[in-house]
Amino acid sequence: MIRDIFIITIIIISVIIGTIYTQNLLGENTDVLLKKLGKLETNINENMQKEEIDKNANDIYQKWREVSEKWSIIVDHQEIDLIEKALLAVKSTIETEEYNKSIQKIQESIYLIGHIKEKEELNIKNIF
Repeated sequence: MIRDIFIITIIIISVIIGTIYTQNLLGENTDVLLKKLGKLETNINENMQKEEIDKNANDIYQKWREVSEKWSIIVDHQEIDLIEKALLAVKSTIETEEYNKSIQKIQESIYLIGHIKEKEELNIKNIF
């Protein structure tokens, strides 16, 4: 009996620790990506040099490549694919210097990434 309670306690503690870890990971990565996307949008709106905009876009995509590997364990693959598609659209519109379209794609990326954070949060709304 005591052994069973001990095992159940260990399992519950492991689940809680895992949940806290994944929440922190998602939160930190989301904040970094959103900050970088916001900076890119600001650079485009302020008519920064193309080299600076290209560098920021490449930084975002590199960070996304790192993040997506970690998120693939936690987040639904369809949502990862949507973010990947949106970020590729941002990158391609910037490469072709279609800055009006890139602002739209940046906003779409910001929404999708922010939605992941909201969707994966542990709260009453997401449990029921």
